[in-house]
Amino acid sequence: VGAGGADFKVSKVTKPVVVAGLSDVKKMAVGFDHTCGLRTDGKLYCWGARSYGQCGDGVTSGDLLKPTLASAVPALSDVWASYRRTCGQDLSGKLWCWGYGGAGERGDGSTTSSATNPKAVKGLPTDALQFVDMRARRSCVVTVKGALWCWGYNANRDVSPVSSSAISVATLRAQPTAVSFVGGGRYFACAAAGTTLSGQCWGANSDGQLGVGSTASPLATPAAFAGAVVQPLGFSGGRRH
Repeated sequence: VGAGGADFKVSKVTKPVVVAGLSDVKKMAVGFDHTCGLRTDGKLYCWGARSYGQCGDGVTSGDLLKPTLASAVPALSDVWASYRRTCGQDLSGKLWCWGYGGAGERGDGSTTSSATNPKAVKGLPTDALQFVDMRARRSCVVTVKGALWCWGYNANRDVSPVSSSAISVATLRAQPTAVSFVGGGRYFACAAAGTTLSGQCWGANSDGQLGVGSTASPLATPAAFAGAVVQPLGFSGGRRH
């Protein structure tokens, strides 16, 4: 929890505690077993597990019990975290990822398990990004032109419909188009697309988590929500819902 000190390395904390030594925070990013806080000056501080380099301090061993400067990371304007990895957008708009990447999750063209230094996401167009989403072991971004690019673990076709192989560089999805934002959960994705912001989902669906009226799984092609037409404001998904 970042409270600092060996006495706070416990399995659970039942009440809020102050994160030690962290101030002027403009955004928090919480991953599987680590947390990062981005300060207003662009500096990133992380704590928790760093077994894959996800804390950005150049180390892959031991746990950080209090916020520690991610010394290998450039000044950032935004940050995201997910399964044992972290991604950040630098002040020029470039996207970097570090930490776990065994199935291409960093998007740097590699499937090496760990990276202690930020790696540039490869394959992205020069268009500015308007939305970034990291879920479990895949990531997706939406450009200002509404194009959806994804990379990472792809066994359920939530990254690319072409095959179930891991995708280690940003890859354009042909569908959906005119995307405003994207979200989802573990191994599935949803997007709001078109002028009506129609909700469409794809990927793992064994428990009906896509909301398309069936449990056919996986769905490689986006399907519209079943029932009433909705205009979602955002998507928040879990393991199977």
